[in-house]
Amino acid sequence: MAARNPSGLTQEFIRKQFTAALVEAGDTSKLQIEFCRVKDAQWLWGLKHGLVYRKIRDGTIRSLTLREPGKKFGVRLLYVESIRTWLMSKLEAQESGNK
Repeated sequence: MAARNPSGLTQEFIRKQFTAALVEAGDTSKLQIEFCRVKDAQWLWGLKHGLVYRKIRDGTIRSLTLREPGKKFGVRLLYVESIRTWLMSKLEAQESGNK
């Protein structure tokens, strides 16, 4: 007897009904994130909301706001590389101070 999936359809029935090949996930191991939201920065690096906005204000963290013309709300995106650069500079300063 042919194997049935939870919907009750047999594999043979599915093969006959659909002519396209099944989609498989690609390799995402080398995927680099370029932008993230403030909450993502909080989760990824443990940065507090206020600190992120202070660093945006002083130009340390680059960001942009996406908002359609005439709309009240948008989304603030942070340039991830600027966060990494800032964190690396903090690490290097800390390490050079310990020598």
